[in-house]
Amino acid sequence: MLLLGSMMTVSGLLEPGFAGLLLIPVLLLVIRPLSTQLSFAGSTLSLRERGFVGWFGIRGIGSFYYVAVAIDAGVLSDSEARIVFWTVVACAGVSILAHGLTAASFTRRLPG
Repeated sequence: MLLLGSMMTVSGLLEPGFAGLLLIPVLLLVIRPLSTQLSFAGSTLSLRERGFVGWFGIRGIGSFYYVAVAIDAGVLSDSEARIVFWTVVACAGVSILAHGLTAASFTRRLPG
């Protein structure tokens, strides 16, 4: 967390542009929860429990790994690498903030 926070800059966070910043709420509010619901189809978890996993489940560090692999593989130009990297940083930052603000109230609502 300290490393992530220490490397953030305003210019870096603006690097993804409008499309990259628009991707953040789509990932956090649509793609991740929907993919979690589909992944747990047929399981014994309730919809509420699936929603909890979809909101708080593992993510973040894996995104940094995948972007590092893509950059190292050379499949992205320098400008594409900057955009993808800073999109991941911005998404992780928003995710940390959103999950930190909602953790206590969401956990209290979890059954059992």
